[in-house]
Amino acid sequence: LTAGEPQRAQLIDWQRDHPVMRLLNLNAVYVAEMPRLTIAEDARLTTLATATNGPAILELIDADTRAMIVPFDVLKSDWPLKTSWAVFLAASVRYLGLDVADDSGTTRSIQPGDTLADRLPADASDIRISDPNDGTTPLTAAADGSIAFSGIQQVGLYEATWDGTPSTTDAIVNNRALRPYAANLFDTTETDVRSQDTLALASTVVNATAGGEAEVRRRIWPWLVLITLAVLTFEWWVYNRKVYL
Repeated sequence: LTAGEPQRAQLIDWQRDHPVMRLLNLNAVYVAEMPRLTIAEDARLTTLATATNGPAILELIDADTRAMIVPFDVLKSDWPLKTSWAVFLAASVRYLGLDVADDSGTTRSIQPGDTLADRLPADASDIRISDPNDGTTPLTAAADGSIAFSGIQQVGLYEATWDGTPSTTDAIVNNRALRPYAANLFDTTETDVRSQDTLALASTVVNATAGGEAEVRRRIWPWLVLITLAVLTFEWWVYNRKVYL
C-alpha cells in the first residue's frame, strides 16, 4: 500500500452490502486532503468506499489482524459533522468485536434464539459447528470469512472447527482450529421472577394493586356432595343397626 500526494476529494461510492457500510450514507462527504492510494495485488485489503481519487475506506484481514482503515485525516473533512460518522464508528466497533473473546479470553457468549455470527480466518475450510448434543452442521464461509449459524436452540457449548490458520484466541484440537461459543440465558428480563409493578400486554398495561380484600368465587358443590355422602352413610349405618336389633 503506497500513498501519493494528498488531494481534495469527495466520496462517491461504497459497498452497501457490507455489515459496516450498509447503514451509511456517504453522499456529499468532502475531504480537504486525501492521499491517492495504490494497493498491491497481494495485499489482503478490500476497498469498502471509493473517492474521486481512489480508495477512501479499506478493510484489512489476515491471520493476525483485522482492521478498518480510513487513510485520511477525518478532521480535515466534514465527515465528523454528519450522522454517518457516528454510525460508522458504532458499526465498526460491533463488526470488529465479533472476533473478540469475552472476559475469560477463551469463549464468546450468545443467547438461545440468536444467530451465531462470526468471522473466521480467510483460509478456513471444512467448517463445522458442533452443538451441545454432539450434532455437527457444516458451514460455508463468505468471501470475507463470515459465517452465520441460526441453529442456537438451547443452552450449552457450541464449537466451530475448521482446517486452516487459527487466530490468537483459538485452540488446536486434532489438528483443527477450534473456537468455542457459550449459549447462556443472560437476559435479565427472562430470568427475573420477582413480582412486577406493571405488566405490559399486547394492547394494554396492567398495573399492580396494593394488598387488600378481594372477592373470590369458590365452588361449593364438592362440599354438598360430601355432606350428602355423609348423610347417606349415616342412614345406611342406622338401617343396618335395626336389622341386627
